[in-house]
Amino acid sequence: MRVAEHIADQASDGTSGADAQALFEQARRRRRRRYVWGAVMIVVLVSGLVLGLLLSFGSGSRAAPANTATVGGAGARHSVRTVTFGSAFVPQQVVSAAGRIWVVGSTVPDNLCAIEEVDPISLRTRTFSLPACGTYLAVGGGRIFLADGVFTAATDSDAFHVESFDTTTHRAVVMAPVDITTTGTGYAHMAMAYGGGSLWLTPWSDEALEVSPSTGAVVATFTGVPISGGGHPVVAAGQSGLWLAAGVGGPEVIDRLAPGSMTPVKVFTGAEPGAIWLLALVGDRVWAEVANSRDEGRTFVTRLVAFNGSGQKELEVPFGQLGQSGAVTASGDELWSLTAGADCSGPQRLWKIDGRTGKSTVTLTFRTPVVPCPPEFDGSEFAAVGSNVFVLNPSDSPGPSGVLFRITS
Repeated sequence: MRVAEHIADQASDGTSGADAQALFEQARRRRRRRYVWGAVMIVVLVSGLVLGLLLSFGSGSRAAPANTATVGGAGARHSVRTVTFGSAFVPQQVVSAAGRIWVVGSTVPDNLCAIEEVDPISLRTRTFSLPACGTYLAVGGGRIFLADGVFTAATDSDAFHVESFDTTTHRAVVMAPVDITTTGTGYAHMAMAYGGGSLWLTPWSDEALEVSPSTGAVVATFTGVPISGGGHPVVAAGQSGLWLAAGVGGPEVIDRLAPGSMTPVKVFTGAEPGAIWLLALVGDRVWAEVANSRDEGRTFVTRLVAFNGSGQKELEVPFGQLGQSGAVTASGDELWSLTAGADCSGPQRLWKIDGRTGKSTVTLTFRTPVVPCPPEFDGSEFAAVGSNVFVLNPSDSPGPSGVLFRITS
């Protein structure tokens, strides 16, 4: 693992063996294939590594974590540091949990599933083995949950179990019950969330499954939920219930399953063709990233809409304020968004949105993009802890191509 540091050029606006690895590689390819479906509806922003050239560097030095190297300078309020995982770890997804960053991937040369803990301040890392790999992630109750699909070629089906990783003890276990069995491309049209003390799984149907986070067993099944419009659905859960949308491909509709209810109720319908790209709990509100199509679906403009626990709209960050927004992530009482225009063409801006007031502020602007632009509808490459925002450039193969960027603002 290598750590490198770059000082931001702030613009004038202030602104368990081979089998496990085989399964993981299969899941990784399938996760990427989901975007082919979504691409029918939108133009995906380039997610490759864009380091760029920074216009100026600060002076001085900063002590590097053990077994790492530091390049560039220090001393500016805004900076970008990179963690390069090298050839020992193949990173695929990033998530925030228990005040730390966790990167899910696999190790080489033993080809085992693994999760890497990253300290958000020092960027020191520790690697822990996982008995299985998972494409879908959820965080809650001090644990990270993964939906692990076991493929059976004879039936072209995937049987999904829930895997639980304790962020304190670092113990991982795959629970025995099979919650969902998909066929064909059904594996690519699912979602998972944690909230209200339960896990929630949505297969490619009009059902939502409530799953015990302790046993991995389905405890209730609800019908009448939105069906994925071509990619995978988006869900969020909390004390106010389960919130659901069809995701990429639309429609632009949000349903809410209230606690104690068996029937979802529509709480939002957009006025234009589009889709819901994000649902996230921030404090006692639920925020949605609403995308509306332009130019017959070639481009999208997004806005953020907040709802109270009963499903009533309370706040809105209007059209045009964020431009063509990139991925959005939540941290504490705030939302963060990284934007860089169409095709990551820059300038690249980091936005902070106050979850209580809806006020959006550009905290950092790079005249030339210096970190990868994550796909608009994929949060698995974007996470935040406090005021530190992390962008993962995942790796397709062993080698030093997998990089985690930390933007400090």
